[in-house]
Amino acid sequence: MTISIEEHAAVLAVRAIGAVAILWFFSKAPDNPRSYSGYSTAIALAALSYVYLQPHFDNIGIELAPVALQILVVLAAGVGMSLGVLLPRIFPGVTSGSLLAVFVACLTNPGGWFFPAVGLGFSVVGVILSAKVVSAEAMITIATILSVGGTMTAIIIPSSLPYMVDAINGSEPLHTQPHFAIIWAVCALITAVIIIILQGGIHFLLHPAKTSPSPPSRPSSSGDDGYTRSIPPPLGDAYNM
Repeated sequence: MTISIEEHAAVLAVRAIGAVAILWFFSKAPDNPRSYSGYSTAIALAALSYVYLQPHFDNIGIELAPVALQILVVLAAGVGMSLGVLLPRIFPGVTSGSLLAVFVACLTNPGGWFFPAVGLGFSVVGVILSAKVVSAEAMITIATILSVGGTMTAIIIPSSLPYMVDAINGSEPLHTQPHFAIIWAVCALITAVIIIILQGGIHFLLHPAKTSPSPPSRPSSSGDDGYTRSIPPPLGDAYNM
């Protein structure tokens, strides 16, 4: 079955719109680190769940197996969302480390146990950086850049998704295809530029601390006896019965 040029153009347009929508949505990550920590963790956990669960659902002779797999992936995304929102100082580091390991695996295609070993090491380093060194805004920005870059790559070039799966599983594809990682890097760079433009610079990374406004002080008055008394807050309105 051949696809006409118009149909192919329509599919490309839908993919481009989806990629732009994801880029626009995640470009506001520094403004709400807790929520976007949940979003990026949900993406990472859903992707890893699909990679490691999908081989168990192949060739089992049950027609509803793909549906069950999708349900489990959605549940994994929900768990990731909850964990990211609950611990926004920890899970952006885990997400950044694991996605960076996936990126390196796609670039070099080492196979074997590269991702489990290196991903664990990168995640530990990311947790340390997130908890002790960098700010929540900086770490969630890094996690967002990596997750959006990978997601945009998979949407724009669907053939990159099986390659990413093989790179994570360590199944050693026949040919290393580093151009997928290069496209990932380009999408991540575009995401970083958009975030910096919308934030008006990199000040949110250098000086991310946001001081909460102090509560207004209650006025005071000095009585005739020299003592300072606080004026109580005004009473509520009285209602006529």
